[in-house]
Amino acid sequence: FVKAVSMVPRVETKLYPVEGARSKATLKPVIADNHIVAMKESVKQIVHTEFIPAQEFTKNFEKYRFLINKEADQFVEKFLSEDQQFDDMKAQVIRFKELADDIVYNSRKVIRLGMFELHCDELVRALSKRADSLCAKILIKMSKTNMDLNKGLCEEYEAIASKALATPANTEQLMELKGYILNVREERIFGLEERIIEAKKRLEFLVDYTSMSPAEMRLNSEAFNWHSRMPPIFEEHDEIINASKRQAENALKLRRERFVEELEGYNKQLEEFETFGDVSEVSRYLKKAQTLNNRLEAAQEKIEQFNLEEEAFEWENTKYPLRKKVLDTLTPYHKLYET
Repeated sequence: FVKAVSMVPRVETKLYPVEGARSKATLKPVIADNHIVAMKESVKQIVHTEFIPAQEFTKNFEKYRFLINKEADQFVEKFLSEDQQFDDMKAQVIRFKELADDIVYNSRKVIRLGMFELHCDELVRALSKRADSLCAKILIKMSKTNMDLNKGLCEEYEAIASKALATPANTEQLMELKGYILNVREERIFGLEERIIEAKKRLEFLVDYTSMSPAEMRLNSEAFNWHSRMPPIFEEHDEIINASKRQAENALKLRRERFVEELEGYNKQLEEFETFGDVSEVSRYLKKAQTLNNRLEAAQEKIEQFNLEEEAFEWENTKYPLRKKVLDTLTPYHKLYET
């Protein structure tokens, strides 16, 4: 203040300027020290009083303290390090996005409070940018999660389609494949449809908050297209099953005819045992009896297999009494040669 007053020009120097009188050009006030001290204290009080509203205004940013001290960064880092559901991440994105919008649209950038003018625009931009940055980190994880879920969905559809269009090699595979696809149609397909609905919901959310790469868009499209691709695949599967079933039925009929011929051949071999009477050839007779007995046991296994296939085709089980007749006739010879 004293310095400022000492710079005030003397009036007469302006009215009657005199060369060389520079030292007398300004006032030389004499102010007592106690007045200076009092004025300083008065200024301090005024500044302090005027500063209180400005200080109170800064409390409006207290709710963003966790952004300022980076507690939010630590929270997001820990949050993303753990396994999170898509909906949980979605809630955090909405939270930080609303926070960024609140900072930008509800914070006063410049405000006049008494003798102070507060410029908060840089702080507002910094806080908003930090909230957007945290939001972006979560969105990156969400995009990856979405891709992983869609990839798994496509792989499951592909596995079903691949199996549905496979040609079974035998009746067992035919029935297994038929049962598998029946389960898919009656149960699993509905779960897959629900997952497609969830995928659509994820996409609807992500397109509002982030940009997707061409690879992501292709994967999304592929996942959604599988739903419409399945009906034609099931129709083709039915054609394959029907053709395979006809082929398997014809093959079973042929195998049963040949099996009957085999049994007739075994029955014919029994006639040879009626001619065996040389005691020195007993070991050879026993060997022949054992061979025929083994073939009859194998024949029983074939009969059981035939019956299983007949049940699969909903046919009546075929009986083969000739096999039991041959075995009953062979048994006494077999026991005789063993003793």
